[in-house]
Amino acid sequence: MKRALIHIFFPLMIGLLIYLIRGTENLHLGKIINIQLSGKNFSSANDFAYFIYFHLVDILWFYAMLKAVEILWSENKERLFWFIIVYISAIFFEISQITGLVGGTFDFWDLACYTVTFIGILLSKRFIHKFNSKYHEKV
Repeated sequence: MKRALIHIFFPLMIGLLIYLIRGTENLHLGKIINIQLSGKNFSSANDFAYFIYFHLVDILWFYAMLKAVEILWSENKERLFWFIIVYISAIFFEISQITGLVGGTFDFWDLACYTVTFIGILLSKRFIHKFNSKYHEKV
């Protein structure tokens, strides 16, 4: 339960908070801190704000989904299969925005964020597994 709270609930709530602050038509927080994102003429400081507004939410929600799969199938050898299904689904959803199959705006950087998150989780699981195996061998 603690793992689900940390790895699923908190990322979803942070993503929801960012989404609510951002708003749908205009960027409410952006107006408060004087960030102009509509013209897409960004300085490096505003690039970070743009990343937070438009990509971090996707990363957090995708991370939470992968962690839910990990927790649900924690003892199952098919976990990698389900990880790949979730990744392919996210990519398909993003690409289907080009065709108008689903609403939204296609963004190449969303694909990059999904890929980096997917690879990061797989590598971290491999690293943690190797570390735990070496630790238990010494004990």
